[in-house]
Amino acid sequence: MAYPLEYKVELDPDLDGKNLIEIAVHEVSHVVFPHLDEATVDLLGKQCADVLWRLKFRVNEDHE
Repeated sequence: MAYPLEYKVELDPDLDGKNLIEIAVHEVSHVVFPHLDEATVDLLGKQCADVLWRLKFRVNEDHE
């Protein structure tokens, strides 16, 4: 869930892996670019997650 006026996002704590990256980018995109339509935000989330995953970006659960 994104809150553009508060510059805040909430993520499902059960998300992990590439899906977490995709959803995080998606929600942050809503905050930073509130004028973008949902299809564009979806594409941005998917493409950024794909690139970051290929670069071996991973969330380290030990260092939240």
